[in-house]
Amino acid sequence: MLNIDRGCMPIRALVVDDHVDVANITCELLQELGCKTAAAFGGITGARLAELFKPDIVFLDIGMPDLDGHGALSRIRDAGRVDAVFVCMTGRDDPELRERSLQAGFDHFLTKPVEPEVFERLVDQVRTTRRNGPGPVPPLGSQPHQPVHHGKR
Repeated sequence: MLNIDRGCMPIRALVVDDHVDVANITCELLQELGCKTAAAFGGITGARLAELFKPDIVFLDIGMPDLDGHGALSRIRDAGRVDAVFVCMTGRDDPELRERSLQAGFDHFLTKPVEPEVFERLVDQVRTTRRNGPGPVPPLGSQPHQPVHHGKR
């Protein structure tokens, strides 16, 4: 059962993925968690939308054809959206990609498919941070930036 705290302003979540179905399903799940969502189906569009939507949390697919997740992250941060939580989502369970992504500025690295409970924990962490004031959102795993693996593709 999803634990939804509707007592505060909704978390604004931006999902950027070139796979339309993945983006839409992720948005639906985040809406069930009480988030206000927006979706973009490419990195360039996602970076532009981030300026308008002003998300609290951004889920970026890494492997997009027009502008990959690293490039989109860079553009979003360069545009001044530095206080958002950035989550890398990829179907590749690759330790080098994980390390590169975290060094590039992602706060979390998730391997698809991702279980709903993982999204719930992330949203809860962002809500808690928002209530308690600014500060980093702690990593999901027991070790800093531990990848979360769910199922197989």
